[in-house]
Amino acid sequence: MNILILSWRDITHPLAGGAERVMHTHAQGWVKGGHKVTIFTSYFQGAKKNENIDGVEIKRKGFELLGVQIAAFWWYLFGNHPKFDFVIDQFHGIPFFSPFYVRTKKIAVLQEVAKEVWLLNHLNPPLNIIIGHLGKFIEPYIFLFYKKVPFIVGSGSAKEDLLDFGIPGKNITIIPHGLSVTLPSKFPDKERKKTVIYLGALTRDKGIEEAIYVFANLARKNRNYQFWVVGKGNGKYFDYIKSLAGKLGISKNIKFWGYVTEEKKFELLSRAHVLIHTSAREGWGLTVIEAGFVGTPTIGFNVAGLKDSIKQNVNGFLVPYKDVSEMSQKVKKLIDSKSLMRKLTVSSKKYSSQFSWNKSCSQSLSFINDKAKKTILILNWKDIKHPEAGGAERVTLEYARFWVKNGFIVNWFTSSFKGARKEEIIDGVKVVRSGNQIFGVHLAAPFYYWKSGPYDLVIDQFHGIPFFTPLFVRAKKLAFIHEVAKEVWKLNPWPKPFNLAPYIFGSLFEPLIFKIFYTKIPFLTVSESTKNDLLNWGINSKNINIIYNGVNVIKPDPFSEKEERKTAIFLGALTLDKGVEDAIDVFSEIMKYDQNWQFWIVGKGDRKYCNKLKIVSSRLGLDSKIKFWGFVAEAKKFELLARAHIMVNPSIREGWGLVNIEANAMGTPVIAYDVSGSRDSVINNKTGILIKLKDFNLMAKSTLELVNNKTYYDKTRGNCITWANKFSWEKSSAESLALLRKVLRNNY
Repeated sequence: MNILILSWRDITHPLAGGAERVMHTHAQGWVKGGHKVTIFTSYFQGAKKNENIDGVEIKRKGFELLGVQIAAFWWYLFGNHPKFDFVIDQFHGIPFFSPFYVRTKKIAVLQEVAKEVWLLNHLNPPLNIIIGHLGKFIEPYIFLFYKKVPFIVGSGSAKEDLLDFGIPGKNITIIPHGLSVTLPSKFPDKERKKTVIYLGALTRDKGIEEAIYVFANLARKNRNYQFWVVGKGNGKYFDYIKSLAGKLGISKNIKFWGYVTEEKKFELLSRAHVLIHTSAREGWGLTVIEAGFVGTPTIGFNVAGLKDSIKQNVNGFLVPYKDVSEMSQKVKKLIDSKSLMRKLTVSSKKYSSQFSWNKSCSQSLSFINDKAKKTILILNWKDIKHPEAGGAERVTLEYARFWVKNGFIVNWFTSSFKGARKEEIIDGVKVVRSGNQIFGVHLAAPFYYWKSGPYDLVIDQFHGIPFFTPLFVRAKKLAFIHEVAKEVWKLNPWPKPFNLAPYIFGSLFEPLIFKIFYTKIPFLTVSESTKNDLLNWGINSKNINIIYNGVNVIKPDPFSEKEERKTAIFLGALTLDKGVEDAIDVFSEIMKYDQNWQFWIVGKGDRKYCNKLKIVSSRLGLDSKIKFWGFVAEAKKFELLARAHIMVNPSIREGWGLVNIEANAMGTPVIAYDVSGSRDSVINNKTGILIKLKDFNLMAKSTLELVNNKTYYDKTRGNCITWANKFSWEKSSAESLALLRKVLRNNY
């Protein structure tokens, strides 16, 4: 994976601090984890524009304040660089506003929000006042652009601030900082003189002024104190700090070490008795943990970050913000009490020892890998639990569960139905239901997409009316279609004469939908018949991918023998377009030639329509010959298919005809109309017989000829099993996964 980090400074910047150390250490961990990492950051005087540090590529452009954000935008969109799989947007008051231009996956990394730190900026008056108040006012609104972006923070305080700014809790992950210690070759003893150390940047927001006042308070009470200031400082403010120490009469007691190496830093922390931390706000307080590791407790202000890293009476004490007097008293009490000092020295070491960069980097690497999973949204008018779910939903679930097993995150947005849960997990697939089946779910889909995204791929499943994803989906798209509707529009269940409305509307607009909206979208379909329909409606052949459905066979044990009475079975939804009325007519024709038959109708249907079918059967004198099984479990379905002699499938249009393959798998031939789908799944005169549409008499005669000719029938049964064995969900699902990856690679 190729990862880009957008950061205002890198580890070598003269003003680099804890945030840069943290980010660089994680980047190193990701490199070790097999990823390529680039940090895009600001340029500073004397820096190389490009260099590699610890395996991390550094690109420097633009100035630290705003310039780097503008440069990052331009470089990301127009620069000469490989495609990035992941972008890390690091916050330092002003982020990089990646949601506006980064279309790949994003993570925001935040040490702390600025809040009051805006007022402690380094600018000169009056600019510092203007920028300070402006930044503090604008900051909460910046987070509005990041509500869908996952955040990594280092502390509970940072999480609380994000929650206050409207970031959902589910989008915030705390990964505590680790600890990287460079110990001196010889572990030094504590100084003989009472030694208080300040470690950090010499800036207003880090509270160096308050630290100087603490030193002065302690010196007034006991001249046997020495004070160490370790950290970078420059310019007028540094001169002011030195002059302040002189005015307070502690110049002889204080030493400004400036920048020191890591080894020297830990040596000084080891020799000091206590660290004071006077920052106005921290993301975590890494120096607290570093000091504790070498047995030096910390007295710090009770502010964000420090209240996470300092555990009261364990590795130090917290005092009210800017309460210099209270901090001075706590320092004196701690240093003067040998027993308390001894206790906190031991507990500080123990507490700090639980933090390691290996652990933190492992967590962030796991987080990155998890977020890197491609996310798929399926838009479908039904799901597998819908009362009217059929073959299309079964196929979709087979593919979706396979994608989940192969590392994808899959959401299935669909219509609601009576008694349905709004959300549930089915075989690892998150199913979300909203709106009714006709139109309602289509209107709700864009809102769900905008609310729940981003997605890497959206699957727009056609059932007469698609979801019109080209109008609102910015992610990659795949259209999934079993069959076009065409004449099925005429067989809609609306009462007469209202049924004419969807028939006229659907027949007129269906071809236009494809030609206007979907000519540039790749299609997944299930048969040559549907491919030919798509070609006729303007879809380019290179955009059409055929993947035949698989079959999940539950073979009866022991395998069922054929019924003693000759048996014809209809299996499918009890709807007009599936031809169940035609099947009853065929049964009636069979009875004219041979009374020794029975007929099974297996499938779900509307109660009113089922009653109508029973009335029709009665009128044709078939009451004692037809059994309506209703919905049956999968195992029972295959048992009935195995026991039947032949399946009658007079559907007027299919995408593929999954039930035909299921029947064949049980050694049962199929008599079907010679229509789209059935002509793909039934091999004429080998696994069954294809008959001209609505020729009930010929269908009946062909059924009798096939079943009554034992030699012909047994040969056909053998062909059926051989044909059905060619189809498996393992094979089909693997092909669907390959297609997904092809689409995601931009091969369309």
